[in-house]
Amino acid sequence: MDLVQRIRRFHQVGHRGVLVTLLVATAMTPVLHDVVPLHWLLTWLAAVWGIGALRLLVFAVVRRWVHEPAALRCWARVSVIGSGLQGVAWVPLLLFIGAGDGSLPLALLIGVVLGLFVTGIVSLVGLYPPVYWAYVIPVVAAVGVWLLWHPDGQPAMVAALGLAVTFMLMGAVESSRHLRRSVSRRRETQHLAEGLGVEKRRFQYTLASIGDAVITTDAEGAIDYMNAAAEALTGWSFVGASGRRLQEVVALTEESPGNSLDVLVETCLARGTPVHRSDDAYLHAGRRGDERVVQVGVSPIQEEPGETRGLVAVIRDVTELRGMARQVRYQNRFDSLTGLPNRGEFETQLDAELSRRSSGLPVVCWFDLDRFKLVNDSCGHTAGDELLRQVAEQIVAYLRQGDLLARVGSDEFALLLRDTSLDEATELAGAIRDHIAGFRFAWGGRVFNPGASVGVVPAARGETAGTLLAAADAACYVAKEQGPNQLHVAYPDDIALATRNSQVEWATRVQAALDENRFRLRFQRLQALQPELPEKVELLVSMVDEQGGIVSPGQFLPAAELFGMMPALDRRVVALALDVINNPPPALGDVDQFAINLSGQSLNDPAFLGFVLETLRETGVDASRICFEITETAVISNLARAQEFIAALAEHGCRFSLDDFGSGLSSFGYLRALNVDYLKVDGQFVRDLASDSVDQSMVRCINQVGHTIGMLTVAEFVESGQALEQVRALGVDYAQGYAVHRPEFL
Repeated sequence: MDLVQRIRRFHQVGHRGVLVTLLVATAMTPVLHDVVPLHWLLTWLAAVWGIGALRLLVFAVVRRWVHEPAALRCWARVSVIGSGLQGVAWVPLLLFIGAGDGSLPLALLIGVVLGLFVTGIVSLVGLYPPVYWAYVIPVVAAVGVWLLWHPDGQPAMVAALGLAVTFMLMGAVESSRHLRRSVSRRRETQHLAEGLGVEKRRFQYTLASIGDAVITTDAEGAIDYMNAAAEALTGWSFVGASGRRLQEVVALTEESPGNSLDVLVETCLARGTPVHRSDDAYLHAGRRGDERVVQVGVSPIQEEPGETRGLVAVIRDVTELRGMARQVRYQNRFDSLTGLPNRGEFETQLDAELSRRSSGLPVVCWFDLDRFKLVNDSCGHTAGDELLRQVAEQIVAYLRQGDLLARVGSDEFALLLRDTSLDEATELAGAIRDHIAGFRFAWGGRVFNPGASVGVVPAARGETAGTLLAAADAACYVAKEQGPNQLHVAYPDDIALATRNSQVEWATRVQAALDENRFRLRFQRLQALQPELPEKVELLVSMVDEQGGIVSPGQFLPAAELFGMMPALDRRVVALALDVINNPPPALGDVDQFAINLSGQSLNDPAFLGFVLETLRETGVDASRICFEITETAVISNLARAQEFIAALAEHGCRFSLDDFGSGLSSFGYLRALNVDYLKVDGQFVRDLASDSVDQSMVRCINQVGHTIGMLTVAEFVESGQALEQVRALGVDYAQGYAVHRPEFL
């Protein structure tokens, strides 16, 4: 308790000491009336009562009207003066004792009363020690003077005064102790207050810094605190909201009956536990004028369990969060470029349509733009995006009530036709196809005709969205194989679609075999028909199926080529082949050269050449022992790329063979441009060589041209002894086929 507080407290309780003073003085009058003249007593008593009345007036004024610290200190000085006058008023008792008859009982009585009284008021005046000392000093000083003036005074008088002084000194000691305790308590209280102040400021800083709105109320529900976030969210300042009801400041709209703020508050008070809304609420910030999506929770403020002293409401603004969630949900369902449903949303609606249909099953149409890549490559992706938007608008113009169009791929659209027969669906799909065929897309001074291939598939009973979409995609692919702007309807007995589905299945099996390393090599020897030629074998790849059976290349290679899986397969074959060359089995110990087949896709893969060179470096295989076989068709499709590939590996010593030569329409036209070492005559000219004079002429011609250019020739598909003798007679350098050697597994 600081000085100002002690002064204020003294003036609140000091009147009690004044009243005791007046009562004691009044009680002393009858004791002294026999030894002191009555007019002296009455004069003394009037003085005591006068001083006491003035002091009571001072106490009343200070209690009621004086609150400022400076004014309190000023009135404290007045109280010290009044206390001093009150002490001086007791000095006449010394005269009264001297005027008595000197009896011991009277003297002791006066001394005891005076000492006890002075000591007793310590508890009151000790709040403000200057008041006590002003009261005591005049009495003690008067006693000292009296003793000096009457050194031979009556023993009873001396004893009485000594007793009074003793009590006064005891009071002084007690006052000092009280003062020390007061100072100690003041320091403890000050430290505690400082600690509480720090914690309070820290708590307020924490509430002010968090993003959630926090509002507290007292036990009556009146707001007594709100942080900055609450002010910003509600539009109310703390000054304006202070003392108002929580429901008045937090104005929720569209409240459900069980989740209104009134119900939350009542439930929280009744249970004494936190309560939260089970759904979002809308907060109308009246002064700000907008509406926010919020989550609200109310918790009790309890000092003891069951004693609720107020409430704290936490309001979280989730407007942006809910907006982002809606945007994510939209992006998960719709294509950001065209605004159409995406594949996932299309499958969801198609599944729902299939599950609730007992008759009148829907039809799905699949559209694939024919020349979208041309626009992308020549004008950039911005032009491609604009083309997709415009094509989507062209198709939407044909939609009927209930039809659903979605973008399901880069340049692919799917159309769900409900309550439509297959003939009607085919007619509508054809009309859209014709419209896109006539559509012209202009960009950067250039005009494009994108065109579209269309697959139409009716749903079957029990079919899922996934299988139906796969069938529609396959039907569209069949249409695309027939040429641009084609439409293919998939019927239950559709052979073309069955072939396509079979290829999809094979592609899946090839990928699984690649992942599980289920490819094996076989070797087939070539017979040298001319002297001093190196010993050659060709390495052939086979796939091991899931049951451990062997799958021939003719079954899985078409699917691998169709779905662009040949570069991965060729990488696996090259790695296996180089391992065989580095560590040949005894059966291949005499082989000088190993032939490895490469696909056209690998030639066009920019990374494949680097892979081969890196593998040669890592394995250390002699490149001159390798002969890569490339089909004539692969070379024709990209002659420049083939020349680059051949030149790069030939520089390291690799050999090359042109496979299936003669199958192309312009085989001889580009032969000089290729740096190859072998020509392999296409098997179609060798199968019937023993009996077909035309085939004999073709083989003779190819052999002569090859030798003229400096190439060795190989006749493949030599299946009989007659054919073997015939190619030998025609001067071919090597023969390959079952008549020479059947392939064997390594």
